[in-house]
Amino acid sequence: MAEPVLNVRSESRTDVGLESEALIAGVTVSYIGYWRTRRLPGQEWRLPLAPWKFILDATNVAAVHALIAALGTVAVFVLLSLSFRGVTFDGWVSAASIGAAAALSIYWIYVSVSKIDTGKLSTLLVVFISVTTLTSMATAPDPKWWEYHFSLLAPSATAPPGSSTSRSSSPACS
Repeated sequence: MAEPVLNVRSESRTDVGLESEALIAGVTVSYIGYWRTRRLPGQEWRLPLAPWKFILDATNVAAVHALIAALGTVAVFVLLSLSFRGVTFDGWVSAASIGAAAALSIYWIYVSVSKIDTGKLSTLLVVFISVTTLTSMATAPDPKWWEYHFSLLAPSATAPPGSSTSRSSSPACS
């Protein structure tokens, strides 16, 4: 099996890495922000929800925000590590950069969940699908993954006439 195109693991990492810390911070801040801002103007629709519905709603909002923040944070650090190959930072610089990334993620999450609505949630869903798709593409173990997966999405140009994958046999094309 071939190595991933983009390998974000390093030998110096601990078992609980940057992704886990960003996810935990993101979920925690999302729950706190979602709970504290339910009485703000425009957010009153959350008050009459049954407790189980509020928990389900908050969990979904927290998961989307935390995953986007975690993947974005990892992407930034991978990009920086690939840009500055061979550069070694001391502990203070590393801690400050991780702290800055965590602070920016926490701020973005809190501001986003404080005024969540259907439009913003649908935009976040599109961002979530795009970010996770790009992450899957970048970390795929097969560098030619697209030859197989994209060919399954489109009809084959070499399909025999009258087959189910031929464009001319589709009712929409007639």
